[in-house]
Amino acid sequence: MQMKPSNRSSSARQWFSFSSRFWIVFASWIICLFFLLFQGGKTSFMLLSMMTMICLYLWIGKWSGISKSKGIRKLRYAGENRAIFYAGDTIEAELSVKVQMIGMAPYVLLRDQLVRRHGETLTFESLVIPDWNRNCVMHYKLTNLKRGFYSFGTSECAMEDVFGWFQHKGAIQVASQFCVLPQTIRIPRWRMFDVRNQGYGRHAMIHRSSKETTQINGVREYIYGDRISRIHWNATAKTGEWKSKEFERESLPSMVLVLDRTQRHYATEEQFELAVSIAASLLEFSRERQIPVGFISLGKSVDIFEPGSSTLHHKQIKDHLMDTDADGYAELSGRLQPFQSKLGTGSFYVVISPGTSDSVLRLLQWLQHKQMTVSQMLMTSPLTGSPEGWSTFCLSKGIVVYPVQRLQELPVVLGGWSNGQVAVGDSSKS
Repeated sequence: MQMKPSNRSSSARQWFSFSSRFWIVFASWIICLFFLLFQGGKTSFMLLSMMTMICLYLWIGKWSGISKSKGIRKLRYAGENRAIFYAGDTIEAELSVKVQMIGMAPYVLLRDQLVRRHGETLTFESLVIPDWNRNCVMHYKLTNLKRGFYSFGTSECAMEDVFGWFQHKGAIQVASQFCVLPQTIRIPRWRMFDVRNQGYGRHAMIHRSSKETTQINGVREYIYGDRISRIHWNATAKTGEWKSKEFERESLPSMVLVLDRTQRHYATEEQFELAVSIAASLLEFSRERQIPVGFISLGKSVDIFEPGSSTLHHKQIKDHLMDTDADGYAELSGRLQPFQSKLGTGSFYVVISPGTSDSVLRLLQWLQHKQMTVSQMLMTSPLTGSPEGWSTFCLSKGIVVYPVQRLQELPVVLGGWSNGQVAVGDSSKS
């Protein structure tokens, strides 16, 4: 049989749970009362009256209505309200709170909490003077945020009396979320996909899938030089103008990005962030060119996104890039062999890795044996030395290597800009 605490004991604990400041104020009022009872006179009466008014003011503050406050939060970049940002952006945050308080307060303490998905927490607080409408606005900036998903926790507002003796708090639920995408840069042109460049790499890639089929797709205007077999005689007879047959063409081969997440391959955290930014930039390039793109992430686990071009498909890859880390330890060479059925043939594989080891070379050559066109985005740094030897060796094997030390160099090495010319703007802001 369990003994339940009596109401008398629970009320006693509640009575003694008041703060020491409460007991000081209460004792001061009792002293003033005894002073009036034993001394009498106008002075003691005025002293007790003043102390009583102060106690009433402090007691009313407990029901100040601060807990009923309501708020709204706005996130801006360059004066524009947004919910999607890029790494490196400076985000202007504004928390507006309508304080439902009784009486006056010299200031209100606002506290906001930003939580990253993996548990990292940032706290912002400021003392704000309410205006005549009892609105409190706190401005602060979010800088150097890492890529990922962010959400705001419970906001708090607190007020003190004019003496600074007691503080009253209230919780405000202002739910808002936003995401920080990897930094990207626009790639105007890639020689491998440029129709004006008929180099070896492009010819080997396009030859597999750019041939015309025998399926007639429609009718087009006659172009001087068309063969007689291409003339559409029925359409020519009906319109009285020369018409030619339009045949369907097989689509360009899909591009598959392979992100190396092996921890020991990256000298610094910034080098891995560069790899993620390169992957995100190539993803945007494929979206602009309407090239089906797949994605393979080789880390602690193997995540495979089969080639596609839908908006949902691109969003899924972006979501993965926002949360991924360099957490892999296994060798690269054998990671894809269990997934051969998902790789297909004739695709253009881009391996994004700073590695120059035998394991990386075996992966590149294994993809070649599967009839893939292979290239490597090589993240370099002053600590790793010159990549010329590795680039020359891979080129002799038919593998093109693009060395990149900074994200701004990516359009240059891919052939989108003349040597030494940098794209306007460090990253794409969309």
